[in-house]
Amino acid sequence: MIPAWWRWAAYAALAASIFGTGAAAGWHAKGLAAARQLAAVLAVHAAEIQAMTNAALDAERQARAEEQRRTARVQEIADAAQLQATQRLADARRAAATADSLRRAAESFATGQRTGADDPATAAVCAPADARALVLAQLLADVEQRGRAMAELADERGAAGEACQRAYESLTQGPRDE
Repeated sequence: MIPAWWRWAAYAALAASIFGTGAAAGWHAKGLAAARQLAAVLAVHAAEIQAMTNAALDAERQARAEEQRRTARVQEIADAAQLQATQRLADARRAAATADSLRRAAESFATGQRTGADDPATAAVCAPADARALVLAQLLADVEQRGRAMAELADERGAAGEACQRAYESLTQGPRDE
């Protein structure tokens, strides 16, 4: 028959396999619980990442919308400044035409004074008037020329300054309820 020590060895092997199976089942159950816990943590983490991604996308959309609003506002200001510059140029041309006609009238007056001085009878009386008329015509031309240059410069700088100020205000102040 089977020697006794084999029997005891078989009993020990059977006990070890039963204990090992039980321990393995316990370890497996603990592993499943840990896996479930890990899956739950990963799901929460994924939801947090998705929420942060959505928040970042919303913030970017808002920033782009604000950037577009500001760009559009600055472009409106630039367009308005260009329109004002065009209107000022038209006004300056009208003023120049008026000044030219006034200057021509003064020159005509001075020329008329000169032709009157050709008569020997009136030469003594008209000579001082002739010089005054020429000085007046020249003075008027000089004043008109310098005034035109100063007005053009003032118009350019004023329009640029106003446009710059409006652009700055549109960028530093938030959206207006217009």
